[in-house]
Amino acid sequence: MPGREGVDPERGGESPPEGLLEPARGFGKVWRDNPEVRAGLGWALGPEAGAEGRIQLFTGGEMFHVPQAGLTYIFIQGPPGRWQPNPTSY
Repeated sequence: MPGREGVDPERGGESPPEGLLEPARGFGKVWRDNPEVRAGLGWALGPEAGAEGRIQLFTGGEMFHVPQAGLTYIFIQGPPGRWQPNPTSY
């Protein structure tokens, strides 16, 4: 879903390195306003792409399926306040 005009701007005016992009809209705002998020993720590799997905909660974690990408992400609860991705492909 696109951001609202004036609330989640398309870009923040950053100058990415050659071949990379500045994260856009609401996610870009989080990226720009939180140095730890920015340092952990770096610059965007491609443009923002919307998709629909489904979430399945289970004891100790959750799965997020994105049919457009043919991917299912599995997140396992780790230490308090942390999630760990499961590297297994499905």
